[in-house]
Amino acid sequence: MLLENKAFSTTKQFSTLAKEFFTRLSRKYLTYFLSRELSNYVGGDGRFSNIDRHADFNQGLDLYCRQASRIIEEFSGGWFSKTNFEGGITQAKAAGFVHVALKKLRAELAKGEPDGSHSKDWPRHRP
Repeated sequence: MLLENKAFSTTKQFSTLAKEFFTRLSRKYLTYFLSRELSNYVGGDGRFSNIDRHADFNQGLDLYCRQASRIIEEFSGGWFSKTNFEGGITQAKAAGFVHVALKKLRAELAKGEPDGSHSKDWPRHRP
């Protein structure tokens, strides 16, 4: 199976596509689960004083997912080049790529802040 869209047929283009895909995937995944809980933290004695602070958090989450996905951009370019050199992309090789990419992304997201902690702005459960 060859990469059929020529717009993504170079190493640079493929790595950009992969980073964008995994950024959106991680953001949508985290947003799905966080949206169930974060509204409980807006206003009153909540973590977010108003809806604008909640929007700021969402913007921060987007940035966090983009930064965490950088590792995919670095990995995918090398994978793409090597895989094409070794005969091309197959469904099995693509599945292996996604498996490794998700492991890398998960490890990167688990790191939190560069020092390994989570931001002081991360919502905490109310007592």
